[in-house]
Amino acid sequence: MITSPSDDPASEDTRVGVAAVHCVTHAHWATCKRRATSLQEMRLPAGLGLELLLANSRAERGVCEMPPQDPACIAARREEEEAVKVLHAELHAAVSTVIDEQHGLVGNLLQPSAALRQHVALVRKLAALIHSQKAPDQLSQEGWRTLNAVSAVVLKQTLARVEADAATSFHDVLLHHDSPHILYIGAFKGLRFDGLGCLYRTDGSLAYSGGFRDGLMHGQGTLLDHQGAVLWKGHFYDGSPARPWYSL
Repeated sequence: MITSPSDDPASEDTRVGVAAVHCVTHAHWATCKRRATSLQEMRLPAGLGLELLLANSRAERGVCEMPPQDPACIAARREEEEAVKVLHAELHAAVSTVIDEQHGLVGNLLQPSAALRQHVALVRKLAALIHSQKAPDQLSQEGWRTLNAVSAVVLKQTLARVEADAATSFHDVLLHHDSPHILYIGAFKGLRFDGLGCLYRTDGSLAYSGGFRDGLMHGQGTLLDHQGAVLWKGHFYDGSPARPWYSL
């Protein structure tokens, strides 16, 4: 039986965790923080969204190949599959220039080199292209309930695979809500930010660079304001700066 995201405690953690971190890049932090706990949606990294789009296209092609076959539908689905595979490979290659699989973030993103700025710009262009292709990267509770049978099965299989590999770290990109702009580049475990990564505002400015755990800022990191000034550089614990008593 396919359940809605709200029926799954892990999905609840994913929505709240991602939304709470998103508030760091939001101008009205307090309002955003209150809204974070009421979101009824699931967010997917861009690469995973492309994988879901590819799996869905293959499943639809299988339906088209059932007698009587629909040659036009089959050709369209194959063309879509090839385009998605190329885009997924380009995204993976671009992210790999910013994120090293063994050592995390490449270079100093607070003072990036010209080469690194070019790599980040390429990732942003690919993210915008992915958004224009309508790769699924968010699913509302209402949207979950209105999926057709093929899409529902594909989504369930994709999420089951993500859950089975939840302990395995991978690197990907998450876009801002209903936007072509990057929210996060970095490490994931399951659908949560986990490891080293960077948060960006919708204007492209860097909001945070450092560690994450279970979807929240955790470990060493640097938090920046809209003008790029450092608000806090040091240790974070479960989403908040771990300020020593004498700095309060």
